[in-house]
Amino acid sequence: MDLKKKLENEAHWAQVFSSDNFPHKTIKPGSRYKTLPGWFPSSKSVSGLMRTSQPLMHDLFIHLDTNPEVVAIAEFPEEADYWTIATNGEPILRSHVPAAAAKTRNGLVVVFDVEPFYVQEEHAWMPQRTADLQAHYAGLGACYHLLDERTLHLRPVFDNLRLMWLHKRIAAQHPDIDVIAQRIVDASLPLRIGDLMRRVTPNAFFGQWEGETTATMIPEVNPIFTAVMQLAMAGRVEVGLNRPFSQWTVVRRPARAVDNSQMPRVVAA
Repeated sequence: MDLKKKLENEAHWAQVFSSDNFPHKTIKPGSRYKTLPGWFPSSKSVSGLMRTSQPLMHDLFIHLDTNPEVVAIAEFPEEADYWTIATNGEPILRSHVPAAAAKTRNGLVVVFDVEPFYVQEEHAWMPQRTADLQAHYAGLGACYHLLDERTLHLRPVFDNLRLMWLHKRIAAQHPDIDVIAQRIVDASLPLRIGDLMRRVTPNAFFGQWEGETTATMIPEVNPIFTAVMQLAMAGRVEVGLNRPFSQWTVVRRPARAVDNSQMPRVVAA
């Protein structure tokens, strides 16, 4: 790819992920859809809140939001005009709004669509559209992937990511979570989560309810686990995803050598 084309592509994607862009598909709140649309909060979106067209799109966002390599997400990022071959054999220009685009730390852009597997089986034209969009986005220096539940719902990976996302950082969280996180980073890793629970303090939160004279431990809150999950989402530690999270899960320092061609975790899964 020549320098001029590379600069044009970079400008294209800079606009897509900027605050000047807008979702190119509208799903009105309160509307009744068979696909069950929803909302997804993420600090990786310029708006902080993204619209989803179906639960599978929500699940894609869980993968992207918990992936430390992904730094920006845009829902319905653009209306792409791409070339394909019509049934009469003539080239024809068609348009398509993909579900999402994601940008990684190293500048790689990946464009996604999601469709349940049975929907793909019902539409014989979908493989051709996928190939056409892959060629279109390759020309823009990006990758395109059509995903379904066979990739997004791989277990226990997805269960782990969903649990990780539930512990994501929020503005109103207890300030000691950050203190705990730094102590974990400073510890002699690798260590199991159970070892960190025994070694790092504070390892429990206490609350005093109205009418009580003493504070009691809040068993529903595990600050060590929450801190580990937030560190993993930030890329400051690594935890294995191929086994369900438990006290035996090993927390490691992240590998620093990252291949610039590495895809987001959801694609590599």
